[in-house]
Amino acid sequence: MVRDNFSMLPIVAFLLVLLALLMLWPPGVDPLNDPELKQSGLLNPIMADYRFLEYMAQDSYFPSYLVRKGQNILVTLCYEIESQSPKSPRQVYKLTHAATRKFNALQAAFFREDSEIETAAAENIARDIAFIGKSYGFDLKIEKAISPRYW
Repeated sequence: MVRDNFSMLPIVAFLLVLLALLMLWPPGVDPLNDPELKQSGLLNPIMADYRFLEYMAQDSYFPSYLVRKGQNILVTLCYEIESQSPKSPRQVYKLTHAATRKFNALQAAFFREDSEIETAAAENIARDIAFIGKSYGFDLKIEKAISPRYW
């Protein structure tokens, strides 16, 4: 009888973790990680229609699936700004730094595909982050916004 109760423990633990993840999921964010779908749900109409990483998307040097991951990082940044409603540039910088660190991690995937976040791509990312800030009412210093970058 005691052994039967313990056999349910992994299932119960899995369900609790799943429930916790669903409760922590940002509102309005599509759990399928589809940047197109997520982007259309943004409250800011400028950002909902904006073409993120357009230069990179048009250049075959950058694998399209990695560009989509980069676009998703930027769309997620927009959702975080919308959900957290930062009041100061300092609060926005915390969000842009987190996005920049995600791009740092993505750089390794570009290397594995014989690609990289080179100068023009870095400028594309920086320009989009600055535009996101401006679209939400913040005049960001771009070098400060992407200061943790390794690309």
